[in-house]
Amino acid sequence: MGYWRRERFLFIFSEWLIMKEVVLRLEVPEDLARELERMESKEMSLIASSILLERFSRLARLARLFEKSKLSKEKAEEFAEEFNKRLYRRYERLYKERFG
Repeated sequence: MGYWRRERFLFIFSEWLIMKEVVLRLEVPEDLARELERMESKEMSLIASSILLERFSRLARLARLFEKSKLSKEKAEEFAEEFNKRLYRRYERLYKERFG
């Protein structure tokens, strides 16, 4: 992803975004922590920013889809609960496979 800084703005995909510094505290597996320690702060910041931007963009698209949906609020909540359960089981299985 191409980017360049100018004062407090970051140019991404032809959009100007005002960037504000936010400190996040994450718990990560030890092997990932060792990799992160070798990275520069700016590099970590760019990676985290791009991941968060991508995820929030997905959430915004989903929100727009659900706004147009004819599902009742109750049905949407049931759907979301079932979806979350399935995701939890999937990531729990993947975590156990990866980290034992």
